[in-house]
Amino acid sequence: ADAARRRDAAAGDAALGVLRKMEERGVEPDSRSFSAAVAAAEPAGAEGLLAEFESSALASDPEGAPFVYCAAMRASLRAGEWEAALSLLDRMRARGVDPDSHCLGAALEACRAGRDGERAEAELAAARTMHAD
Repeated sequence: ADAARRRDAAAGDAALGVLRKMEERGVEPDSRSFSAAVAAAEPAGAEGLLAEFESSALASDPEGAPFVYCAAMRASLRAGEWEAALSLLDRMRARGVDPDSHCLGAALEACRAGRDGERAEAELAAARTMHAD
């Protein structure tokens, strides 16, 4: 488990290095760049990238920010960390970012993995409310 975490953290460092190279070459990373980097990093590496993203102006982009959080949620799910995926959804909402349908889909997958029917019902109700507006 420690070796896997070190590998994931190294992947996160490598992905962050790519973002830094973009900046050095005059290409400003956007939400899609961060999303791709987070998806490549897996959970342990994604945390640092997500923190970097959250400290940037991009974190307030209502269209782009959900992509980054969803990538982190999917990375958590691939690692079997369904609780972390739901925690990311909560973190996203706490930062004022509305989840899109992809984030809600990942949340429902997490609920299924954790056998949390009550949370799944709450997320479905939130989705219905979101789409009713």
